[in-house]
Amino acid sequence: MVKHRVLAFSCPHCPFMKERYVDFLLAVYKRFNCDTVVCAGDEIDHHMISFHDPEPEAMGAADEYIKALEQLSTLYKAFPKVKVCLSNHTMRHIRKGKQAGIPSFYFRSLKSLLKAPKGWNWAEDWTIDGVLYRHAENYSGKVPHKDIIKDTMQSTVIGHPHTIGGVEYVAAKKGRLFGMSVGCGVDQKAYAFHYAKSHKVKSIIGCGVILEGKEAFFIPMNLPKKRRKK
Repeated sequence: MVKHRVLAFSCPHCPFMKERYVDFLLAVYKRFNCDTVVCAGDEIDHHMISFHDPEPEAMGAADEYIKALEQLSTLYKAFPKVKVCLSNHTMRHIRKGKQAGIPSFYFRSLKSLLKAPKGWNWAEDWTIDGVLYRHAENYSGKVPHKDIIKDTMQSTVIGHPHTIGGVEYVAAKKGRLFGMSVGCGVDQKAYAFHYAKSHKVKSIIGCGVILEGKEAFFIPMNLPKKRRKK
């Protein structure tokens, strides 16, 4: 059976993706000689169609969509084949439609909406080499990637929590299992994340690498050090 070397990332929240995040992902992909890519969701933000009040300085929904496509195109060029997990931000337009009583058949597929290449495909979750990949929006806390293993009873990689990146191993009847949070790829200074401005713990920019379903590594993105004010 063919085993895979997976690059997993999540939450770029286009058009609010961190500068050079795609370059970082490409470097990690090459460094670990990966052959498969998974996006654990929230590839687009949909700030203007949120269930929460948008920021006063926010661009209009149409402009946000256009700029999101521009950023997504850099991901498409770098990774023409990606398995994507369905997620709360990306699905906001459908959730808002349901709230308004609009049947789902009125909406285009995500591949069409996001002008994605043929190799990008969406599903609730993916299983590769016995490892489950999902967005896991219902999990939070200090170690959501460890908590979810109790429910899935298999090694699991998640997105969604922006402030958590890491791996936890546990021993179970099925053998050694791991849970991983892959962090995010957002520009923390963007207005879309002003809600977290007062939070002590900030977003951690990074991704994950999973080797043949047995080993998992969280890779943080090296960011420029802040200059101290004199």
